[in-house]
Amino acid sequence: ADMNFVDPPSDVGIRAAHKESLITAELSSRASRRPNYGAEAKVLRRLAHALATSDTAMLDMLASEAARLCRAGSAGISVLESPPDVPASFRWAALAGHCAPLLNTRRPFDDSLCGVTLAMGKPELFRTPQRYFPSIETLSPPVVEALLVPIPVSDGAWGAIWVMSHDETCRFDAEDLRLLTSLADFTGAAMQVTRMQALAEKRAAEAEKAQAALRQTEERTYEFIVTQRRD
Repeated sequence: ADMNFVDPPSDVGIRAAHKESLITAELSSRASRRPNYGAEAKVLRRLAHALATSDTAMLDMLASEAARLCRAGSAGISVLESPPDVPASFRWAALAGHCAPLLNTRRPFDDSLCGVTLAMGKPELFRTPQRYFPSIETLSPPVVEALLVPIPVSDGAWGAIWVMSHDETCRFDAEDLRLLTSLADFTGAAMQVTRMQALAEKRAAEAEKAQAALRQTEERTYEFIVTQRRD
């Protein structure tokens, strides 16, 4: 997986229409099922094993497990990316459920559920988001609710993990929020490890290159001295 870490745009505001979709406060008043810590622990262990295989395998499993744990019709991981001279957007890097065919498609930062969530800096619950966000208006079946949690890294948010309900009888609760938050924290920690490994490998390559250049300089100096002595 392409693990880019970019800062969210600082000048992006939240549109009034987007705010109309937010119903996050309802999570605290809804009836919630009891926490299933055993199922959560099993999932985190499986994710740790998948991470040892590859980032992509871990993210794919993460989306599938988020959908299963939260009884969601769709689930995914949105990665914030900002190539040079291109507006920031979210790539749907891993998907499960109804949204799976849209893998690696993008949503603009300023017209996305993830953009609002990162701008708010906390988990958010949206009702009928297709009515308010043109970037997802073609999703099918229609989205009843969407719950998103930022994926934290040391210097901000790397993206978001989310679940969507396509069924009027399926409403998210505080346990769904707890589970998604646990998965987001795990993912943030895993991506931070990936980031540090990449940085360490880059620095090791730079050090090796500098050492090779130094050896080459020393060899040329030695050859020059030998040549001068012969002359």
